[in-house]
Amino acid sequence: MDVQEVKKLDAYLKRLFGNARIRVVPKKNESADVFVGEERIGGLVLDEDEEDDERSYNFEMKITLGDAATAAPDIKKLDAYLKRKFDNERVRVVPRFKKKDSAEVYVGQEYIGVLFFDETDARSSYFELPILAFRDGTPYQGEDLIYDAEGPGFLVRCTRRVGPTPGTCLYERWIDTVKLVMRFPRDWLADWRAVAGNIDRLIASLRPSRG
Repeated sequence: MDVQEVKKLDAYLKRLFGNARIRVVPKKNESADVFVGEERIGGLVLDEDEEDDERSYNFEMKITLGDAATAAPDIKKLDAYLKRKFDNERVRVVPRFKKKDSAEVYVGQEYIGVLFFDETDARSSYFELPILAFRDGTPYQGEDLIYDAEGPGFLVRCTRRVGPTPGTCLYERWIDTVKLVMRFPRDWLADWRAVAGNIDRLIASLRPSRG
């Protein structure tokens, strides 16, 4: 990581979690430690796509709660833990409707990542936050790609909030030879499953019937 990358990642995490005490400290290899104050809370790992010449990152944080008698992850305790570690009451852990092996993490109404539960140890969980930012100098500088790792059909390009101006997202999909582009407020990502479902229903209604 070069100095500019570290500065951008540092600023991004400070802004995302609303915490000026977050620090990104680079290591010798293509990775970095993430601190809140003097406490290390996790790390950043580089994920470089050689074919597309793109660099993205994944924030990884291991959480261990409970003791040997712990039988299942406790959402309330995990929620309180992340609030405390990031010093932000707007951080939320939300159960997933159809999946019991993970939960979703939000800051306020914005979906930011997934909390995976260790199948072999109920005390352990892993918070993963993908950071995919477009390079400077490209037409999409300052925007983010947001997606669900377990739902590859949902991928949107979003601008960030700037002062009073809210962020917006673009979703693109082809229907045969027609390209649909849909725009919606970034805040709607708080209920991204409903957004994805409504988009699917809208596209289905636009397809010509075959009878």
